[in-house]
Amino acid sequence: MADRAWPPLPSRFGEIRHPDSGGTLLPGCDGHPPAAASARPRPSVASRRPRRCILDSRYPDFEVVVINDGSTDRTDEVMRALVAEHQASGHPARLVYERKPNGGKASAMNRALELASGELVITTDADSVMAPDALTHFARQFEDPTVMSVSGNVKIGNAVGIIGLVQQLEYMYGFWFKKADALMGSMYIVGGAAAAYRRRVFDTLPRTKDRTVFDERNITEDIEMSTRIQDAGHRISYAPDAVIHTEGPTEWKAFARQRLRWKYGRFLTFLQYRHLFFSTRRPQKAWLTMLVLPVALLWSSSCSWNRWRSA
Repeated sequence: MADRAWPPLPSRFGEIRHPDSGGTLLPGCDGHPPAAASARPRPSVASRRPRRCILDSRYPDFEVVVINDGSTDRTDEVMRALVAEHQASGHPARLVYERKPNGGKASAMNRALELASGELVITTDADSVMAPDALTHFARQFEDPTVMSVSGNVKIGNAVGIIGLVQQLEYMYGFWFKKADALMGSMYIVGGAAAAYRRRVFDTLPRTKDRTVFDERNITEDIEMSTRIQDAGHRISYAPDAVIHTEGPTEWKAFARQRLRWKYGRFLTFLQYRHLFFSTRRPQKAWLTMLVLPVALLWSSSCSWNRWRSA
């Protein structure tokens, strides 16, 4: 491995926000969530020396950009202490932290892009924990110069009870479909909890109405971004060994609200990119335009209709 030409400085973003559910610790980091994992006060997060999961990555050259999107608890205090500890430790990774007024996840991602300097950009959610070798597995996918984005393998880290089992089965189902979609060139969802981009792809894509990279008007900015990449004809790959554990909802009401939000956001994205449906123009794949998107639209439409009726 010593002679491998590693891509320089992957940028890993962590966005601090309030999770939908809380209380259960995710695997890894000796049972402690990363310091930037939550904007909700917990003993493990507020401890004097929280484990630095993000900085425990085995990749040889990387940086971490953490955006505090207007948290109102002790997250800022904990993060500033972590930054000071990191600087004193002599760890080679660059750690950047900034607190900003609350503007939503897409706004935080856009600010992180301005601060990051890496050739590869990897994003994650605030309630997620990245495996130490995930950066390496992400980077290997980009050895193919045609790959512009990579989806990681998200797993539930707090699978407790029936609701945890349901989410585990759901993510396992998604694992096999992502492998098939990557093979057929039809992957249009790269979830923000485990998303990687070749930085220059952002320069090839049309900007949003607000002239930003990530769409701050879309409630599922990750789906919009990956659909925009597909619309431009770029290749999206899947890294099943780039594992990231996420904290799933622990109550059925929160679970249903989260899934309806995802489906509704996907429906809005489909409206925005409706020209992709049944398109025969290149470079889109027929499998994507003729089958995957229409079937997904039917499912998203039914969920969006139910949400509208219950509103």
